[in-house]
Amino acid sequence: MIYGPRVTKPPSSTLRYRLAGAWSNGAPLTRRQLLRASAIGAAGLALPACSPSSSPTAARTLDAGPPPRPPRPPAPPALPVDLASCRPIAEVTAPASGFLADDFTRPHEVLWKLDEYFTNNGPPPPAREHTDVVVVGGGMSGLGVAWLLRDKKPIVLEQAPRFGGNSKGERWQGIEYSMGAAYFADTDPDEELRTKFYTPLGLDKAWRVVGDDPVVTGEHLQFQFWEGKTDKKRARDFHKAKAWFVDVLKHHYPDIPWAPGGQLDEAALAELDKRSLREELESKLGASLHPHVATLCDHYAWSTFLCGWEEISAAAFLCSFVAEFDGVVVLPGGNAFAAERLLEQTAAAVPPTNLRPSTLVIRVAQAADGVDVTALGPDGAPYTIHAKTCVMACPKFVAKKILVDLPPAQRSAIDRIKYRSYVVANVLVNAPLEVDAYDVYLLGDQPPGADLAAESTKQGVTDVVLGHWAKHGDPKRSVLTLYRPYPYDGARAALFDPASFTRVKGELEQQLPGILSLFKLEPEQVQELRVARWGHPINVSTKGQIADGTWAAARAPIGGRIFFCEQDNWPAPCIETAFLCALETEAAVRKVVTG
Repeated sequence: MIYGPRVTKPPSSTLRYRLAGAWSNGAPLTRRQLLRASAIGAAGLALPACSPSSSPTAARTLDAGPPPRPPRPPAPPALPVDLASCRPIAEVTAPASGFLADDFTRPHEVLWKLDEYFTNNGPPPPAREHTDVVVVGGGMSGLGVAWLLRDKKPIVLEQAPRFGGNSKGERWQGIEYSMGAAYFADTDPDEELRTKFYTPLGLDKAWRVVGDDPVVTGEHLQFQFWEGKTDKKRARDFHKAKAWFVDVLKHHYPDIPWAPGGQLDEAALAELDKRSLREELESKLGASLHPHVATLCDHYAWSTFLCGWEEISAAAFLCSFVAEFDGVVVLPGGNAFAAERLLEQTAAAVPPTNLRPSTLVIRVAQAADGVDVTALGPDGAPYTIHAKTCVMACPKFVAKKILVDLPPAQRSAIDRIKYRSYVVANVLVNAPLEVDAYDVYLLGDQPPGADLAAESTKQGVTDVVLGHWAKHGDPKRSVLTLYRPYPYDGARAALFDPASFTRVKGELEQQLPGILSLFKLEPEQVQELRVARWGHPINVSTKGQIADGTWAAARAPIGGRIFFCEQDNWPAPCIETAFLCALETEAAVRKVVTG
């Protein structure tokens, strides 16, 4: 029973199952056969989308271009990167003066005004480099596929100064904690994610398995939620709800993505996807649906999918939620630990100039025998790389701005995908904690309300992770990680307002004394509150979009050389989806580059 806008769950894959609408390479395997997991998360570029898209034909008009200009001298060659300055986990050296994480100024100034940029600066320069693979995006998906293809010496272009996407973290006084994605699924030793990723990266030697986490009702920590400890008079209703969830896990599991051989056929999955979580829970549990169970599920949908139980697809929710009964694991620094390992091992295998942070891709176009990728380096100078293949490991609302050859139907599918925001605040405390739990859920005592914006504003923080827990605590200090989702339309624009930092931090500070009291801490023991803003890290799993083919259409490869590899390939935003995409993309890329 874990939740929060921080990472993870779905399918492990074996490169060899058909993903309705994606490429295929052999016999299908279902998600349930490959991974028992837990939910949410994230990887990839974090570029806000609060202004209108540029014209679909903007990049296509480049060939006509502005009036002829004098030839532009070629940009200087890429320089080796100082990995210490762009690692996913950064050392805390000074108090933060504003939001951490997202910095959307540069991409907004260019990607949201591409017509203007090319009018002022001329057409893309000719290719100065030639390579097999370019990866656009250095989040978990991009690092994952680059690591798998490290023998092909891929070039990875990441717009942010640090790699990791929303799997970033910090280190304070020896404690590593997450600023975003924070946990993922436990696996059996022979499952593919373990053998292809976790063991080679050494993750299974560093993680800690999560046990029974408490909820907060009546301003008290309550363990054994599913035993009915929050309402002993109705304990039977908790038992019934748990039994139903476990039955779904064992006998009716909704594999996402769907493949033949699972517990639900394709038609049954589509029908489940058409129903909201609320419709499904009320139809299956009826009068026995306890308000605490309903609230827990609703808040899980807030923080895992950034939407409420009336909007979320029942199939997407159950795929994540019931899998958590199989357990999750936590690394020091959350999923940033995994991103660090990917970056380290990739850097050891590719030329020192191939990993390029602070590099903004502005155009991706099919060309003779490959793909031309134009980017702005840290100095702002444009240059073009000609590659045999290009991996779009960035959110699709970004991809649609820079892809010249995006088919109209695919653009329409991408336009139907919503993205929403959350905030993660880390409270640095000069005192140890006695509570030995990973995640504490601020459940409250009221059932879900109809006005989601008002309810989530009133709720504020949904849960508190003990950021020091993965290393079994610290004798002198602790870190409380607060998750504050914004599960409704319109919140993202408000977070981008220049005054939003003061407002958001003030709201967190107002809620903080009550949180501190749960752990017997005093306000004067807090050294700092550090706030990370994630403008759109999670694609919303709205009901009906599996059934109507939105996800399959949005992720379709282009021209046999441009592949989508991101957590928003499916309604399951998490690290497992990122790695699943990487495995599938690796197979497709190798077919092209090896002929």
